[in-house]
Amino acid sequence: MSFVQDLSLEFFRAHAGASFSLADSGLALRLATVKQAGMPGYAREQAFSLIFEGPAQPRLEQATLCLRNETAGEFHIFLVPVAADAGATYYEAVFN
Repeated sequence: MSFVQDLSLEFFRAHAGASFSLADSGLALRLATVKQAGMPGYAREQAFSLIFEGPAQPRLEQATLCLRNETAGEFHIFLVPVAADAGATYYEAVFN
């Protein structure tokens, strides 16, 4: 598995809806939302956020996690739990 070098908005848009496994774990997270956050014409126009959907349990603490996908490769990303319901826990990553 290769490590991803460019974690850009375009990279994640191409993998929206994909499932990513957590290294050394049986858990998987689905990339549910890719949302551009910057304003065109400003220095931070490539700011964006990601929402990953995971199982309701176990609920992960905020941490830098290693995610893997057959076509996307492997990368480390800081995820924070932001919401939960009876069926899922949601995690956010923000890129400024």
